[in-house]
Amino acid sequence: ARTGHTATLISGGKVLITGGADMSGNLLSSAEIYDPAMGVFTPAGNLNTARSNHQATLLSDGRVLITGGGSGESALASAEIFDPEKGVFLAAGQMTAPRKFHAATLLENGDVLIAGGSSGKFSPEATLSNAEIFDRRTGTFASTGNMTVRRYGHAATRLADGRILITGGSTGREWKDRTASAETFDPNRKLFLKTENMSLQRFNHQAATLLLADGRVLVAGAGARVEIFDPASGTFSSTAGNVGTGRIFSSATLLPNGEVLITGGYNFAYPPTASAWLYSP
Repeated sequence: ARTGHTATLISGGKVLITGGADMSGNLLSSAEIYDPAMGVFTPAGNLNTARSNHQATLLSDGRVLITGGGSGESALASAEIFDPEKGVFLAAGQMTAPRKFHAATLLENGDVLIAGGSSGKFSPEATLSNAEIFDRRTGTFASTGNMTVRRYGHAATRLADGRILITGGSTGREWKDRTASAETFDPNRKLFLKTENMSLQRFNHQAATLLLADGRVLVAGAGARVEIFDPASGTFSSTAGNVGTGRIFSSATLLPNGEVLITGGYNFAYPPTASAWLYSP
């Protein structure tokens, strides 16, 4: 059993699951792979460092970059890479800052943008605005400026033009400090630029931010209202209808026909919901 883990689609349609915490809150270093053809989970070795609330990013060569994470009031700066051909985790150096609940997004050139997060104890002072880039050629991390707002628990989505859209998150101690602000990262100029605010303050909506087939971005979660970001105008607009109740820690999956399935989560209070919604663009 694990929570705060990652699940990453890798070659062959398999899924790599790493780390997290067990039912007692102990950090896990174990990893496993799910094979959909066989319908089974098999052990995949161990991370070099046990971690939870980290990020796992599929690189263009099929390897998986794992960054940060932590537990309680601690955060990690360490990174490692899973090599699916060898089936091993290899140390990948140190980020420029320890961070958890950050965002890690693959850029068009194969590098990875790592932005924000919390450096440890949840507080305004521990919430980060700094960002860095993992260079896939040298295997090193280098600072790349600051976001316009410090945030953790935010979402980051690569747009069709190569920019990264960053939305929401918490700017302070907890979900009550969530923000409606949004910004974009221009990888060519290495700049973060503020864009129009969302209609709602959103936090922990990472799994519900998806690039649609037409290049727009669906933003859902942490509120009943669903909205669309248009990269051409840099604006958000509400869609018709909503997802019933506001939900965080929900999941959203882009289906082959272009529709989006949104499931589960809870409305900032237990119990979680069993409801599911289908969004048709």
